Order: sequence, then structure tokens, then C-alpha cells
Amino acid sequence: MVQGNQRLAETIECKKPSTRHPRCIVYDIPNGIADVEVLEVLELTIGAPKDSLKPSFRIKGRGDCSHLVISGRPEYIKFLLNQKKVLINWKTHSIKEHFSVRRCFKCQRYGHIQTKCLSSKHYCAHCGHEHQTKYCRNNLESCINCHEENTQKGARFNIDHSASHNRCPTYLKEIARYRMTLQYE
Repeated sequence: MVQGNQRLAETIECKKPSTRHPRCIVYDIPNGIADVEVLEVLELTIGAPKDSLKPSFRIKGRGDCSHLVISGRPEYIKFLLNQKKVLINWKTHSIKEHFSVRRCFKCQRYGHIQTKCLSSKHYCAHCGHEHQTKYCRNNLESCINCHEENTQKGARFNIDHSASHNRCPTYLKEIARYRMTLQYE
């Protein structure tokens, strides 16, 4: 279609999505422990050369802890994921794969964040109605994303959950799409 239309061909660029390396997240790292210390322990654990792993960012956790997202060569991340746990300062920390799937807290859709949202209305993550989530008084959960997948794309997703549920079919679909951009080898 683009090839037959000169104007479209001049304005639209089509390219294959770039691949990314997988990342992992190490949970409940005390804020007093530096990223460098965590990386040294992880590199020793998997027998990787120094500076093989890089800290991407921290995510606020409970209390005085945070979760450290780590990037590195796919084989090192894969090895860490297979370990599932690591001992740092005599405490066991879980390791899981980290997916960078963004959900807007204004419209609840995936692929952007609230500050970049083009929607003029707020939609509730809990019930899917037109109001901010913090003002929701509904007892029943209804996922706005699964509802839209059903009505617009003919899916048959259960909608009896919030848009923030970690087993939401639309969220899992986004995870699968994101996984396709990862280079594991």
C-alpha cells in the first residue's frame, strides 16, 4: 500500500524493531548498599568478569529497601534468572526477569506514561469508569484494557480484574510482545 503511494512512501519509514538485552531485578536491596557492591556479589556468584553487569535503575520498595534493575550480556542475565536467589550481606534476595511495559495511570493504556498521555479523560484502573482511580468507590473490578480488546479486536478476555492486575490478559499480551524484542542469545 505504501509502495504504490509516493506521498506515503516519502513520509513513512518502516523498519524492524531493534532488539534489546533482557534485564533482571534483584528485590529488597537495602538503600545503604551501593549498586557496585550488589554487582560485585552477582558477578562473583555467576563467575562473570568485573563490570559485566550494569545497574539500570532502582525502584522504590518497602521501608528502607529498593529493587535494583540490572542489565548485561544475555548469558549473564540468563544465568542470574536461573539462580532465582542471591545471598547479599547474609540475606537472600529474589531475582526475576524485568519487563519494561509501561501503563499510563491516566487512561490505563499500555505503551506510554501519564505525562505523555493524549487522552483528555481519566479512567479508573479499578473499575474502568471515567474517574481517577484514587476516587473510585466501586466494589466490582473491571479491566478497561481487556474490555477494549474484546470490543475492538474480538478477544474474549475475562474483564473481572483491575487494569493493574499482574495476570491481566492484556498485560500478559504486552509482556509477550515486549519479549519478542529481547535478544536472549
